[in-house]
Amino acid sequence: MPCRVCEQPNPDKHHVQPRSLAPDRMFDESNIVELCRPCHNRVHSHEWELCQEGEDLVLYEGEEEIKRMPPLLTEEEKNLLFEGLERGEEALEEVGHCLPRLTEEELVAVYEKSKSIGQRSWQTQMQAIVDEWRRLRPLKHKTDDKVAHISARFGIKRAQIYNYLLVFEKFNPDQLEWDLPMQMYLTAARTEKPDEWLEYAVSELADRPDYSASDLKADVRAAGGELEPLEFKIWAECPECGFEGKMTKRSRQ
Repeated sequence: MPCRVCEQPNPDKHHVQPRSLAPDRMFDESNIVELCRPCHNRVHSHEWELCQEGEDLVLYEGEEEIKRMPPLLTEEEKNLLFEGLERGEEALEEVGHCLPRLTEEELVAVYEKSKSIGQRSWQTQMQAIVDEWRRLRPLKHKTDDKVAHISARFGIKRAQIYNYLLVFEKFNPDQLEWDLPMQMYLTAARTEKPDEWLEYAVSELADRPDYSASDLKADVRAAGGELEPLEFKIWAECPECGFEGKMTKRSRQ
């Protein structure tokens, strides 16, 4: 089992409730978390504080929550998850609820598996990328280094990572449940009024099944609107995503 914070191998065992305060929980698995030596030292030096909140472990730096760690899936739950992926598209909603509880290795496996499922698979892929981004948040690395790590681990182009983060930041979970292509969301996300243009696209699709992201771009421009260039920043106003710092990468228009 890797470190729960940074996924490094060969971690130490850390007692959430110290043995001196809870000697009866010394061998209680629910009181033990895997932390690599650097993360372990940060907790013991009080740079970080690790708290139990319900079933979740929450990592704080001062008063700021920097990582929330739901309990990992049991082997039985993991088996059910991957069986769900085998069943196809109807299982994707079920799969999405499990993603925050997976390790990096398991997120990569879900991402690879979901690529072959169908139209809605991109939403599962996006959620896997966003959860990995959240997982990397406590690490003191530059944003571009984190993106490079995700790109290498998931076998995905950096531009696509930025696209996923942009779409996730712009739309609420209910909107992301709509059965629309990724490019439709991405085009709407680049407008000044993402919600309105996404609803417009939905209404057009109801009348014109062949309506595409290219058609939406043309309609935005015909209405005098502009599409922001794909110049990416990490949006500080989305604390739930753990976005921080700035990105200066630029993708094709």
